[in-house]
Amino acid sequence: MNEFTEEEAEIFWKYKEWFGEVEKTAMNKSYKMVLLLAMLERGPLSWEQPVQAREIVRFFYDYLTAESYRLRAEARDRQTKQLLSQYDEERIARLIREMPMDKWSGSSKGLVAVEREHFSIKLELLPHEREKVFEWTRQICEFRLHHYFERR
Repeated sequence: MNEFTEEEAEIFWKYKEWFGEVEKTAMNKSYKMVLLLAMLERGPLSWEQPVQAREIVRFFYDYLTAESYRLRAEARDRQTKQLLSQYDEERIARLIREMPMDKWSGSSKGLVAVEREHFSIKLELLPHEREKVFEWTRQICEFRLHHYFERR
């Protein structure tokens, strides 16, 4: 639609695979996008830096339990209901490592990885690209979360 500036178009094409990864990765649960949202909460200067599950446990738990519709959507089975019924840092960290981190890195085409318990996004952002890639990634992530919970 010719809405991009020339610089935005360059950034879009350069990171097209990344935006496709965020937009199309399979979501049986919201966990991958909640993981990404937790990373985005760190802001445009460090959002893509590696993260360990234990660093985002509180955000992950609070996000899923803050709204009843989120809790209902994710606590469909007994195990998840029990896990989300009370805060247990170690159990939730284990879930984050096994579900969104390992599952996403296993299905990714090299754009995300788990190395020594650190979930990494494999982007090398230049300073002038950082803000736009952050902003567009956040928009896709928030849209996917909204759509996911709306369907439930």
